[in-house]
Amino acid sequence: ELEIANKIGRSKNWVASIVSLKENGEDKLLSAVESGRIPIYIAVEISRAKGVDIQHLLLEGFNSGELNSKQIGAIKRILSQRETSGKGSDNNSFVQGVKKKRITSDELKELYQENVKTHKIIHTRSEFTISSLMVVKEIMVNLLRNREFSDLLSVESLNSVPAFILDNVDPARGLENE
Repeated sequence: ELEIANKIGRSKNWVASIVSLKENGEDKLLSAVESGRIPIYIAVEISRAKGVDIQHLLLEGFNSGELNSKQIGAIKRILSQRETSGKGSDNNSFVQGVKKKRITSDELKELYQENVKTHKIIHTRSEFTISSLMVVKEIMVNLLRNREFSDLLSVESLNSVPAFILDNVDPARGLENE
């Protein structure tokens, strides 16, 4: 775990916590940690706690200021999902005869690489969306500069346009910001 921690720039405790959650089949809690909805130490405590203990953990976290109401709401939703559909897709802990397998450093590295790949795809998609919106904005600006198009909008009582589009349009056109 120390070797992995050094390679990915995290602490040994962080890696141990991730491994613990993964070994216990806590995919929903891992996802919540990964998305930033809850801190990792809370996820580990939840994975260890039972029923009433969870309520005490939440109350303690709120009273100490470590959790805000938004995070508590997210945790409650995750707990509700855990109750209805289990911890995650790979959970075999209640099946007799199935031994738990310790996660290896290669498996953890692969999990990390998959996560990086997913985030790169999300980033690429967001860049594409931003460039598409810029093209749409430019088209709208050009249309709004056209007197005939502006007159048509007025005739149809379409007199409001989002402000970010009007940034580059002549204000004498008679259009209002939204």
